Amino acid sequence: QDAVSRARAEWQAAKARGDAASYWQQDADGRWQQKA
Repeated sequence: QDAVSRARAEWQAAKARGDAASYWQQDADGRWQQKA
């Protein structure tokens, strides 16, 4: 299992438990936005 697959599985498990999980994504202008 590669790192991306593991991270996705951990994300899904956290959301299923009801944990407050978020991540940061860079937009087209190079700014970082927090996503939930």
